[in-house]
Amino acid sequence: MKQAVFIVGAARSGTTAMLKLLDLSNETVCEMEPEPNLNSESRGMWDGSLADPYNSLVGSVMCRIAKAFQRGDFYVEKQVSLVPFMKVLSELTGCKFIVMTRNGKDAVKSIINWHNRAFPVFYKECDSNTVDAIDSDGDDEMIDLFDFSLPRPLSKEEYSSRWFLMERLEMVSWYWSRVNRELFKRLAAIPEESFLTVDVADFSLETVAPPQTRPDRRPGIKP
Repeated sequence: MKQAVFIVGAARSGTTAMLKLLDLSNETVCEMEPEPNLNSESRGMWDGSLADPYNSLVGSVMCRIAKAFQRGDFYVEKQVSLVPFMKVLSELTGCKFIVMTRNGKDAVKSIINWHNRAFPVFYKECDSNTVDAIDSDGDDEMIDLFDFSLPRPLSKEEYSSRWFLMERLEMVSWYWSRVNRELFKRLAAIPEESFLTVDVADFSLETVAPPQTRPDRRPGIKP
């Protein structure tokens, strides 16, 4: 039986590590944030302004699934921008989710370090004096699109009135809280057997895939 699996969670929560582990399997077709990655549509879902989320998925994610099934039994995609689409994805595809979680303090610290030292993609409207990235490859369009996809407080929500006065640490802390709160709200709306939560602190080949599930020639995991 062919199956689509989506790895989701807040940024810097182990989603990439999980994808790399599953890519060891001979039975999976794994994709790291393939385009189109629905950055603008994701922001519309966070804001409640996207009129037709189903159509957005049909022209992008559904096409990727169909092509992958021609090459393997399991399609695995890591895409943090798909968190607000989880219920719609479940209804359209009957997919499974691997939900990566991480201690908030560790996740926020990792995001700040990643932003300052590698890639400045978090809340460019921030007015704090953080260090610019040392290697952004000059791809401002991608940076802006990812940044745009991140949720912001809505007009009547807490923190909206002082959002532009907040430090990046405060913004990123709000991001982690918002994404995880919405993530588990969406999990409550899909079948319990459709998702697996994995804390990155407990993440290893042994905890994710018992030895009896691994092929003799090459480590592998059946999602």
